[in-house]
Amino acid sequence: MSRVEARQDGRDWTLADLARPIRLSTFTGHTGAVLAVAYGSGVLATASADNTVEVLDTADPTRITRTATLVGHTGPVVAVAVHSDSMIVSAGADGTVRRWELDPNRVANLLCRNADGNLSAEQWEARLPGIPYRPPCP
Repeated sequence: MSRVEARQDGRDWTLADLARPIRLSTFTGHTGAVLAVAYGSGVLATASADNTVEVLDTADPTRITRTATLVGHTGPVVAVAVHSDSMIVSAGADGTVRRWELDPNRVANLLCRNADGNLSAEQWEARLPGIPYRPPCP
């Protein structure tokens, strides 16, 4: 079995299979330096000085796809961990540790519990931007 290496080059990072050291893919997404990288469950997460975490699908290592940009830290994100294909944990220079749930159904269930079963289209859009509204609460 081969290992995957992530290497920072300025604001870009490159995936390379160490058994066959050729460049498989390069992703450019952050506007600041990449400070940490984590891989697990087919997900690559990158933490950056631009205060964000990029979540990338690596199912096809020659074509990396961004699945989410996590915004919320008010300072550089200095550490990131992939817990599963639906959960990321990040730590920032702002003194916070954040747990990010990536599964829209789990997020909808959490929102319904916290919204007392009444989640409006506006609340949905604020918390799940870009995902079409469907009344999730019974």
